[in-house]
Amino acid sequence: AAAKHPSRFAVMGRFPIESPSEAHRLATWRAQPGMLGVRITLHRAPWLDAFDAGDLDWFWREAERAALPVMVYPPGRVRALAAVAERHPGLSLIVDHLAAPVDRVGDDAFEELDDVLALARHANVAVKASALPCHTREAYPFRAIHRHVRRVVDAFGPSRVLWGTDHSRLPCSYADAINLFAEALDFLTPSDRAEILGGATLRWLRWDDHIPGIGITSMTSIAPSGIMK
Repeated sequence: AAAKHPSRFAVMGRFPIESPSEAHRLATWRAQPGMLGVRITLHRAPWLDAFDAGDLDWFWREAERAALPVMVYPPGRVRALAAVAERHPGLSLIVDHLAAPVDRVGDDAFEELDDVLALARHANVAVKASALPCHTREAYPFRAIHRHVRRVVDAFGPSRVLWGTDHSRLPCSYADAINLFAEALDFLTPSDRAEILGGATLRWLRWDDHIPGIGITSMTSIAPSGIMK
């Protein structure tokens, strides 16, 4: 998709973090067409085991040196990730799905939210408010999760909250996932919505550096029906 539509799609690639011998690749990782950064999931072995053992320290160091944005999914390990953020203040970390475990629904899904909110004191950390409809049994407008989202926006500010879907496992339509932020969350201002639905993503991933000329309006223009243009 990124190759066919370079002005509309880009990638957070998988990196072999189990292989320190590949560290040299991080320096030129963003030189790959369509590549903006790295995504790491720490909810299963072998990556979780490596993280717990401190075997990823080389990766955080080299990603910081390369100014490489890193998206991390750390359910159960948010406090440990805070230590990474503190040791590497130049490393841009983006916490996926608010660290909510994939198999949890309701308040149980947000049991680590206090720890996530504590990350807001680190200026190099942002969060992805993504896959949220997966964590409620309610239909749109998913009112049970509104209070959780409000706490996140209050703590991080809209410039550090990145919208997303995890579309392949959504229990709702893509339009509903957009409209949760475009319409349903009444505590958001128009400028908040513009930030969360695209502006923050452009800046945190330095998308404009990679694809000159892309603009915030192309990321955040919402049709009356709620479908992303």
